[in-house]
Amino acid sequence: MVDHYSDGVQAGPALDNQLRQGNAPALLNLSETHREALVDFMLTLTGETLETDSKFADPFCLRGIG
Repeated sequence: MVDHYSDGVQAGPALDNQLRQGNAPALLNLSETHREALVDFMLTLTGETLETDSKFADPFCLRGIG
């Protein structure tokens, strides 16, 4: 996915305007270091802690009730 958005986006009728620079696709042109850093960051957003740790529970739900 990172490679695709960095330098693999193709122009076409379905390409969103936010991914265009004029009539050409907007490319991120990420260096290998930036690609690795982006992947490392995205991996921090995965896992079960957010779903299972009570400290991240719904703040609008009273403990033990919902």
